[in-house]
Amino acid sequence: MGSRIIIALIMMMASFTMKAQLKKHYTDAEEIKSAIKIVLDNEMTSEDGALLKFKEKNQATGTYNFDVTINDKGQVKSVFVVDREGGSEEVQNLLKDAVLKLKMGFKTPKSKRYKINYKFKF
Repeated sequence: MGSRIIIALIMMMASFTMKAQLKKHYTDAEEIKSAIKIVLDNEMTSEDGALLKFKEKNQATGTYNFDVTINDKGQVKSVFVVDREGGSEEVQNLLKDAVLKLKMGFKTPKSKRYKINYKFKF
């Protein structure tokens, strides 16, 4: 019985290690900004994208211009509203919250933050 637990723990640790190794690590600022844009584009257009689901759920319309900042772990740390064309303030605030929940799926140099301007068009 004890050996089964040890084997299970080893297998769990191995799977966590493999998952951590799957995250891509970018170092060039332009490459990072491009990768952020690609992730946001995918979230807006792919069937399982969080932002496409957001659009359908909230019947979002208009264009929302945000400054999006990520940290070294690929997490969205801040979203600043630059402009809005059409749409509503309520949807704008809900979209801001949805973007804050996103994770980019890649890492960047430690203790660095990267900001891009992105237009969310619904």
